[in-house]
Amino acid sequence: MTYTTIGVSQCVINELSVTVGECDANGKFYVTINFNHAETSDRFKLQGNGVNYGLFNYNTLPLKIGPLLADCITNYEFVIRDELNESCVAFKNPGKKCCADQCSIAFDSTHVGNCQDGKYDFYFNLKHNAANIGFDLFNNGQFYGYYKYSQLPLIWKTYHPALLRHTIKSSFVLMIM
Repeated sequence: MTYTTIGVSQCVINELSVTVGECDANGKFYVTINFNHAETSDRFKLQGNGVNYGLFNYNTLPLKIGPLLADCITNYEFVIRDELNESCVAFKNPGKKCCADQCSIAFDSTHVGNCQDGKYDFYFNLKHNAANIGFDLFNNGQFYGYYKYSQLPLIWKTYHPALLRHTIKSSFVLMIM
């Protein structure tokens, strides 16, 4: 009696590489994904962080995904799954991406209101690109408070005229916190 062993092929996805690229001027980046595979179907699904990036042919590897937002908050993850064999999967978590050099804050608009009781209201708004939620406001070394970006535009009530005249030569310092 002769026995014949029939080979059972097993789908394999391994050596998953996720290369996180540099930030662009808008605080966004690309990710390059590559991996080895054997006994797979023709296509794979790419998902992560609740996003379905799509269905791709294995012959398109390496694959470039993006632009993605480098917000210092999103913990990026990428899941590769064979289209036909759901148990054939690989996972990589490159983590959070920050573009510290992309942080900026500047006055967008300013306006001084009418004089009331010897004091003025000073209105201002900011352009900002920061991963945090607020800033400290200083004028000539004096701390005037912490403000959240969600509070913009700000009305700085009862700004004394002496400070207003001096502001022409003074510098406001916004410290991003």
